[in-house]
Amino acid sequence: MDRESDVVIVGGGFAGGPLAAVLARNGVPVTLLERQERYEDKVRGEFMGTWGVAEVAQMGLSDCLIEGGAWALRWWRQWDELFPEDEAPATELTFVRTTPEVEGPVSLSHPATCEAFSRAAADAGARVEFGVDNVRLSQDGPFPVLRYKQGGREHTRTCRIVIGAGGRYGHMARQAGIRLQSGCYHWVSGVAVEGLDHWPDDTLAMGTSGELMFFVFPKGNGLARLYLTYGVESARRFSGPSKVQDFLKAFDLACLPGSSEIVSARPIARLASFPTNCSSTDWPLADGVVLAGDEAGMHDTILGTGLACSLQDARHVSEILLGSKDWSPQAFRGYAAQRAERTRCLNRAAAIMSRLYVEFDDAARERRRNAYQLMEANPAHGLFLLISLAGPEAFPKGPFGDYLSERLLNAA
Repeated sequence: MDRESDVVIVGGGFAGGPLAAVLARNGVPVTLLERQERYEDKVRGEFMGTWGVAEVAQMGLSDCLIEGGAWALRWWRQWDELFPEDEAPATELTFVRTTPEVEGPVSLSHPATCEAFSRAAADAGARVEFGVDNVRLSQDGPFPVLRYKQGGREHTRTCRIVIGAGGRYGHMARQAGIRLQSGCYHWVSGVAVEGLDHWPDDTLAMGTSGELMFFVFPKGNGLARLYLTYGVESARRFSGPSKVQDFLKAFDLACLPGSSEIVSARPIARLASFPTNCSSTDWPLADGVVLAGDEAGMHDTILGTGLACSLQDARHVSEILLGSKDWSPQAFRGYAAQRAERTRCLNRAAAIMSRLYVEFDDAARERRRNAYQLMEANPAHGLFLLISLAGPEAFPKGPFGDYLSERLLNAA
């Protein structure tokens, strides 16, 4: 029985890694358990809005973004089928500043950044263990106990509190009796590629064409992460032995400049397809357990807010753990309330984006056309898009939020 740690964090991703680093730097005995032997490219979000970059800076971990290959983005182009190529709406991303020091969003490597976070935690004195499997939680005594396997051996660890940060497939929520409501709205496929030598390195692309919503996130030096989002009825669209070729061919879009180069790009990681499982709970807490990151609830991937949400969770949880000796569920009620309000806000924005960009019939195209006209006439109609850059506070609450949704979705 190992009693060296006050905090055990299960999951070394964008919530668990930063949290472990912050706690260790402030003298809290902490253990970080990660399932992977090493961080692999498994197709996760690799866009971080300005508010996420600000969260990292506030925790003193900006160096980890640099180590993770953070690449500054300046332009957001919506190369939609509704526009000629040279008339696609363009937004300068650096105009959204959450702090004077943070100029704009970045594209990065998910595995490399996770590795940098975990290394920062280890350098600060955290105990970081990789290759951890079959983690089981017991709450029979005064403190939570974790049992797990590593290297073929059984380990037991007790602590004051467990942080469940295992991502969308984490198991602490279920074991702690925390129930999350879930649903699936569409599917997404993604892959990293090289060879985009003529793509503008400071420009991310988004748009809808045919029955696909597409994203291009450049990472510099001809590298990019490509995503396609589509309906649940086409879940197996990119499967089988030719799935990578089929995926790249799907980028042969008349509205997207440089599409021929994308079609001939070279994959540098595996392609993965998965449902955009959304989940939520108003109380991500139990005796001796706090959930953070995607394990505490996740949002529609089309928002591009997952990484920033995980980082904000890490900061909030660290502030509570460092600010009080009371680590009971009630001590985290403010965190739970903030997270619940954030979820409601993000879900509203996601509902607008889904109706506008991930529905593909004639009515949806007309709805999107009218929404673009409204946004051109009055930029305030595009506030739902700013959530990915500035965070949930960008979306108006109250009557104006209701008006915004009604106007955008029912203008046709």
